[in-house]
Amino acid sequence: MWTELTLRGARRGRRPSWLEGSSSEEEDGADRKAPLSPEERDRDAWFLESLSEAVEPERSQPDALLFRRRFGALRDKLVSELFTVFNRELFRDRLPRQEIAWRGRLTSTAGRCVFLEGQSYRVELSTALLTSAERTRDTLLHELCHAAAWCVQRSKGGHGHAWRFW
Repeated sequence: MWTELTLRGARRGRRPSWLEGSSSEEEDGADRKAPLSPEERDRDAWFLESLSEAVEPERSQPDALLFRRRFGALRDKLVSELFTVFNRELFRDRLPRQEIAWRGRLTSTAGRCVFLEGQSYRVELSTALLTSAERTRDTLLHELCHAAAWCVQRSKGGHGHAWRFW
């Protein structure tokens, strides 16, 4: 269930209020898009949760199970799907689709977000350290929070207030 995930730094066991269809505004005053239907939220939550190895195969969402089993061959497609889900559900389609690249020489960290001119970014993921769908999901979300802090709030302050907001 969604409440078992702690995406976006939400408190355990509680969904962020804006995922419940809140009409409140973000800190920067921008209006949110219309909330997803419960079926769409549940389908995305099931997909994200099913990427975890702890979820039994018979309880997993079929696409997520395929990504878990064939991670090496499907990692680019997984990253694309994860970006779409995260951008829609967490960032309300406010992140522009930018380069997300796998780097063989990135061995000291699982991923990094490189800030570029004009509020754009590039996410780099480690081929050496990210060997599962679950770790890729978690790392990509972490790096996209940096991208959101930069693109939406114009902050590149590491893991500060703007990053924790996302």
